[in-house]
Amino acid sequence: MGTAAGAAVPATPNDPLFAKQWGLAMVGAPAAWATSTGAGTLVGVVDTGADLSHEDLAGQIVGSTDCVGSSGNPLECHGTGQDDNGHGTEVAGIIAAATNNGHGIAGTAPGARLLIAKAVTQNRTASIEDINAGIEWVVDHGADVVELSLGDPNFSFTSLYGSSIREGIEYAWANGAIPVLAAGNAAALGLANGSYAGLDAVVVGSLARNGAPNAGTPSPGDAKWAVMAPGGSADGVQVDDILSTNWVAGQTNSYGYLSGTSMAAPFVAGGLALLVADGLSPQASVDQLLSTATGSKSCGPGSAGCRGAVDLRAAMAGLLPAPPPPTTVGPVESSRQPPPTTTPPATRVSTSPPVSAGTPAVMRPTATTAPSHPTTPTTAKADAPPSTPTNAAPPGRVVVGLTAAARDRTRSLDIGWVAVMAALFGVLVAGGIVRVMRAPPPEGLE
Repeated sequence: MGTAAGAAVPATPNDPLFAKQWGLAMVGAPAAWATSTGAGTLVGVVDTGADLSHEDLAGQIVGSTDCVGSSGNPLECHGTGQDDNGHGTEVAGIIAAATNNGHGIAGTAPGARLLIAKAVTQNRTASIEDINAGIEWVVDHGADVVELSLGDPNFSFTSLYGSSIREGIEYAWANGAIPVLAAGNAAALGLANGSYAGLDAVVVGSLARNGAPNAGTPSPGDAKWAVMAPGGSADGVQVDDILSTNWVAGQTNSYGYLSGTSMAAPFVAGGLALLVADGLSPQASVDQLLSTATGSKSCGPGSAGCRGAVDLRAAMAGLLPAPPPPTTVGPVESSRQPPPTTTPPATRVSTSPPVSAGTPAVMRPTATTAPSHPTTPTTAKADAPPSTPTNAAPPGRVVVGLTAAARDRTRSLDIGWVAVMAALFGVLVAGGIVRVMRAPPPEGLE
């Protein structure tokens, strides 16, 4: 049973493994729950999938699909996102495991719901095109945050068309979803020169249990939005790593420990879900997360712009409690507004009809096209500005109305003046002031 949407979550929930989740305490999640649990938000997870029947996840997952082999086309994602590796299940649990349900662990954003797109195989290989298809799929199904724990050094990526994960990330940001990327594998993901510069994503590095950067993991580098979060110590002591839900073949309701930036990023994704649920826009949520990070924590080499360790207690301080989520069941319309972006996503042309992946629990309604209005054709210039947005008033509608009224009024005035002049002329003729010249009659009729 999942965490009820909008339900209050105590700072010390009854999940039996909560005491072992030192990462939640480090980011201040329990204190933040008094303001927001993430209820009403959707977090997309693009990874190896998730254990769809896990006791701590089954009630939290509202839709899933398999994008492996989609060749970059989200319309080719099909089936379910059932995990066959375990990595994605660990990530999903850190974000939004059912909380205060008497089972297992607690999630960073226990009121949030999950969209799962499997894009990484059992052997931890993936094509960048499939990852981008997974990103687009979760965004098109309403994700507010997109979690990308792709920094695992054991992940191997290929690209058939020279693609970059930048394409998928910018698609998400342009459509109102906040991408969160685990530091590492930048070059393998197609980012030029292994650089995060200019990328519209929160890039996350890993902190050990003692609060110091994990020396065995990559730093957020030159990312413009860089933070740190608990990712485990990798010191051989299991309890110093991150405990979460897990998938193991032949087992049910498994839990396990992992470490790395891939475990740090989901804490940040969950934290952003808390902020979005409290009514902040994507950009405001990112700004709030960055401005309240603990800057005294080092972020590792080459990351001078990193803001430090995420502090969700501070991020939620002073904010009003999140409003209750809608109680209606079924498709809902996303109220988010796409943030500005300087990198518009590439247009995708579908070469095949949509493949049914089952009706997701949350769908974004199909946009309706407003009826067109005839306008006078114009000749486009090479440097013409962008076309008028669809939500603007149809060009010429008001002007045409005023022009028509002026034309009708002018016609009425003309007719009146003709009548007055004709009457005046008749008076002048009758008084002999004006003589009417008549043509002489034809010859013979005189």
